[in-house]
Amino acid sequence: MLFAPQGGWLFIALAPLTLWTPFRAAILGDRDGEAFRKAVLWAILLSIGLIVFTRLFPERSAENIVRGATYRAEMYTWIETGGGKEGDWHRFLPEHALHLGLFVFLALVSAGYAGLALGAGLMGYMNYFVASAMSASSRPWETLSAAWFPWSACRVLAYIAFGVLLARPLLRRSGWPYESRHARWFLLATIGLVLDVLLKIFLAPAFRDRLHELVTTAVR
Repeated sequence: MLFAPQGGWLFIALAPLTLWTPFRAAILGDRDGEAFRKAVLWAILLSIGLIVFTRLFPERSAENIVRGATYRAEMYTWIETGGGKEGDWHRFLPEHALHLGLFVFLALVSAGYAGLALGAGLMGYMNYFVASAMSASSRPWETLSAAWFPWSACRVLAYIAFGVLLARPLLRRSGWPYESRHARWFLLATIGLVLDVLLKIFLAPAFRDRLHELVTTAVR
């Protein structure tokens, strides 16, 4: 998909197809945990594929991964100077809220599919940055562990949990297809989003320092 014209948008639109059938079947069968686990595996494999693709085809990736080059430039500025949204919660929190609101809307109106597509788009440029940083470092595996931030992992898991919950109304044809057990799902997903913000606020400076050491040649 990423080799095709407008491949980045095609990738976003079609990436959920690899998950959609078992994801939908699990929710229809009231197996939310199974749907969650399958979506987590999908996200992991998608991330691995994006990182490998970017490292093998950096120019093609720069052309086709939506917002990839822009996000990489923002992150390199942050690594070098500490400036930009990444280290300033006043700036990144509104963007997080926008993404969450869009995700909730898309997941609700599409039985989860468009929410997964948005997630694929967000992971696209996140992993493009990670792969670019690895390629610019003499210690790529250390760079991978420093660039795939723990707060990003919390956000991905929280989005997947919300995606499972928000797919239920349309798939199960019910305005409120939730039981008492789903309160724990909503709670854990919300905790994931809170952890995303808190970890980013308190740990971002240390991760920036580490990346500055590992990827210094790329940002100077």
